[in-house]
Amino acid sequence: MSRFAWNWGVVAWQKQYELWVDSGKQKALKPSGMMLKKQLNSVKKADFPWMYEVTKYASQQPFIFLNRAWSDFFKKKTMNGKPVGKPRFKRKGKSIDSFYVGGDQVVVRGRYRS
Repeated sequence: MSRFAWNWGVVAWQKQYELWVDSGKQKALKPSGMMLKKQLNSVKKADFPWMYEVTKYASQQPFIFLNRAWSDFFKKKTMNGKPVGKPRFKRKGKSIDSFYVGGDQVVVRGRYRS
């Protein structure tokens, strides 16, 4: 689900960024990770009800990373001497499947998590 949220965010960001640039950077809102997270949350009950089957962090964290990725791209940051590119789609088997789990989702009893 984290990969789905990331890919959904990449598409939405690109569309909204084009609208923002086409409007002369005034009329439309410049996209941000938090804005996209709110947009996904507003449609997921109707369009993606299966997203409620896992922890909320799986759909929130990708937008934080997506915001950072676009920020690094626009600031022309480099990695290993090469400029970072635009955020790309994540594919099953080609990306690291992981997500953050908040402290409110884990209970520690004794020395072990349960």
